[in-house]
Amino acid sequence: HDSRPPLPREAAATVQQLRGLGVRPILLTGDRSAAARRVARAVGIGEADTHAGLLPADKQRIILAHTWPQDEPRAQDLEQSMLPRAGRGPLVVGFVGDGLNDCPALASAHVGIVLQEVGTQATVDAASAVLQVDIDQLPAAVTIARRARRLVLTNLLLALSINVAVIGLAATCGLPLWLSVLSDSGGLLVVLANSLWPLTWRVGQAAPRARHNSFGLG
Repeated sequence: HDSRPPLPREAAATVQQLRGLGVRPILLTGDRSAAARRVARAVGIGEADTHAGLLPADKQRIILAHTWPQDEPRAQDLEQSMLPRAGRGPLVVGFVGDGLNDCPALASAHVGIVLQEVGTQATVDAASAVLQVDIDQLPAAVTIARRARRLVLTNLLLALSINVAVIGLAATCGLPLWLSVLSDSGGLLVVLANSLWPLTWRVGQAAPRARHNSFGLG
């Protein structure tokens, strides 16, 4: 009789959806190699991306190493060292954890995510985001985060474009004060209206693929 708890049915589908978003899933665990390989095979993570028997500092070291390009000497030093000797690199890496031993990795990743139903207060404090739903909603969270980032950049460009246009007209044509104030208020209304787009978002829609993203699963 196998007393090991079964894997959630949605685990493999979640890993596949993350790959579809351009995210590279990596398994980091303190369990034995045999158990780690069994879980990795079940969810579709390769042996090269499976790391077992890790201490908290080991998870932190691997997370930091993956924030640097693999041909970067700093990444190789981090992989071979016992403790991290450098900070985070330019490649975006996220980490999902729930235990106290995941706190260093959660704090070191660009995005540390903890599940509310299993996380402790310490992991919640170390994380940058808390999922109030199951882990199968992680791909949806990634999609929403990317769309929100694009929306913020779009609003910045809109506001700057409107201000530059008004300043240019005022310098060349001599706009009256009331028209300048009206233009500024109109630009604000345009940005506010554009910010209402999240009300129409559907989480199930596909998001553009992103390069050089990784997610560590602790």
